[in-house]
Amino acid sequence: MARAMAFLPAAPSVSTLRTSSWTAATVSTRPDLVAAAAARPAARCTAPSRAAPSMGILPLLAFGGWAFAAVRFASGFEATTYDEKMKVPLAAAWPVLLILNAKYRKNFTKAIKGRD
Repeated sequence: MARAMAFLPAAPSVSTLRTSSWTAATVSTRPDLVAAAAARPAARCTAPSRAAPSMGILPLLAFGGWAFAAVRFASGFEATTYDEKMKVPLAAAWPVLLILNAKYRKNFTKAIKGRD
């Protein structure tokens, strides 16, 4: 919720409100309000503490799938037409390259299946 409202200006503190010109003009004419404001302790505005949100299982499964496919691609890399020094970058970027590049798709399939 705090991130969603980050564009809003911060609320003024209680001490700022007590010393604002409007408050001073209004309160100074009423002695009963001056005494009440001085006697009251400063209010603390704190958000309730919550436990950190858990990641859930979906990101872990997505990472596991990415890692599994990257390892399979790297282990069958000899079946591809790529240079050996490009093994790690091509294995790491496989999701993007699989979507964007037809040649990579063909080589990825060869590497995963382990055939020429």
